[in-house]
Amino acid sequence: MKKAFLPIIISTLLLTSFNAPLSDKLVSQDLGIFKDYTKEEVIKYYKDVKENSSKEELLLSLEKTLKNGQKEVSTKDGGTTWKYYLLVDRDYTKDSLSEEEIKSQKWKENNVICAPLYDETFTFIKSEKPGNKVNREHVFPKSYGFGNTTKDLSFLPLAATDMHNLHMGEAKNNKQGHNNYPYGNVLAKNEATAIKSSISGNITGYLGENKAGIPVYEPLDKDKGDIARSIFYMVARYYTYDETLKNSPSLRLSDTPTDLYKTKKTLEAKDTKNNPVQYGILTDLLSWNELDPVSDAEIHRNNLVYTNLQNNRNPFIDYPSWARICFDSSNNETNKKDNPSIIGNTSKPSEEPKPNPPKNDNNKVEWYEELLNPKYFKYYIIIGLVLLALLISYIFKKINDKKKPSKPKKKQ
Repeated sequence: MKKAFLPIIISTLLLTSFNAPLSDKLVSQDLGIFKDYTKEEVIKYYKDVKENSSKEELLLSLEKTLKNGQKEVSTKDGGTTWKYYLLVDRDYTKDSLSEEEIKSQKWKENNVICAPLYDETFTFIKSEKPGNKVNREHVFPKSYGFGNTTKDLSFLPLAATDMHNLHMGEAKNNKQGHNNYPYGNVLAKNEATAIKSSISGNITGYLGENKAGIPVYEPLDKDKGDIARSIFYMVARYYTYDETLKNSPSLRLSDTPTDLYKTKKTLEAKDTKNNPVQYGILTDLLSWNELDPVSDAEIHRNNLVYTNLQNNRNPFIDYPSWARICFDSSNNETNKKDNPSIIGNTSKPSEEPKPNPPKNDNNKVEWYEELLNPKYFKYYIIIGLVLLALLISYIFKKINDKKKPSKPKKKQ
């Protein structure tokens, strides 16, 4: 009979080592520095942003909110060390938090599985000189209004070390693809320069002309929304030039961006005082924001930057619909704050935006639809393993019963 308990023991070990999915683990309120925020907490952050405000009112209001209490990331943390990238760009689905990390409130800095821009995955190992394959990518290029023209070329503070704009990115696509070209849709990929990733060796980006003949860089579809929302943040946060701060330019978006990609000139913040710099391609960025919706990983990154680094949030991750209000000149809508993006309440990237499903009168989800919620999947797996263990135990018992010699009948 001892063998009959073997499957039960194995299933117990499997259950105790089972990792909960991202959407369940990260909403816990006892995660400290790794926590995410509730709907109510996100709404509270934007308490000074007035409902029904128009384009200009919303941008100015957001700039004030994002600027208020913002902590400056040091040149070291933003530009010369990997410490905080290993916190915010870690792939928490493939490399979940350990109990020790949660207990100590310190994240690991070696052998970290990351989700960089311009490729699917990258394992950061210090001894393998990861800087040869990934580097620190300014999504909104620093030459567009917050560059450094001195000899040391180090990252300037504030705009150049803003972690909502800085991401871990695959090196070749950063240098040979994006560089300081605008982002946009390449018209003819067969005529464009294909950029092969130094991580996977796959083509993960294209540098070519768009339909207007402007040279643009087009990344993987899975990065397009993240990139657009990082750029929207930069324009909202640095909408007006502030000479009282070290590096606070005036940034704008356009379909015809300033041609620094041709002149290779670097603009500093002071150069934008009376002439805001233009970046883009705006039409494509607005489209990308909708074609690649906000993901759980992006929301978690936003929360990690807010809690651990800057004390400000990316409003276009919290409220993606604000992008059209702020930057689409043909849009006459006004903002609302009733439904922010939160963990477990997002859409996966799709090729085309899907319409919202019709709601019934009482706005309730049917019970059978709720059963399909991914948050319950781990419980289905646990139930399945327990049932399997019981079945195997039953089979073992039957086999052992057959092996036992039958008792002889007593003589009368």
